[in-house]
Amino acid sequence: MVPTETFTVQVANGESLKCRGRFEEVPVDLQGIFFSLTLYSLPLTGLDVVLGIQWLELLGSVICDWKRLIMEFLWENQPRRLTRIDR
Repeated sequence: MVPTETFTVQVANGESLKCRGRFEEVPVDLQGIFFSLTLYSLPLTGLDVVLGIQWLELLGSVICDWKRLIMEFLWENQPRRLTRIDR
C-alpha cells in the first residue's frame, strides 16, 4: 500500500469514509477482461472491490442495458461485454 494524504469518499448510502492509501497496478480480471488499476483503500466490509468513476472513465463510451445488466465497450480495440453473474 502506498500511503496517501487522507481524503473523504462519499459512498452510495451517503456515508463518508476515510481513504488513507492506494494500491497501484493491481491486476483485475472481470469476466476474462484484464485491467491494471489503481485502487484506494476504504474501510468497507462484504465487498472485494468498488469500481468507481475513475474506472468507468478508462472505458470511454459504454452502452448499458440496465434491465438486462449488460455493459458493452471497446477495450484494447476489441468489443467487450460485462454481464451480471448470479452466484
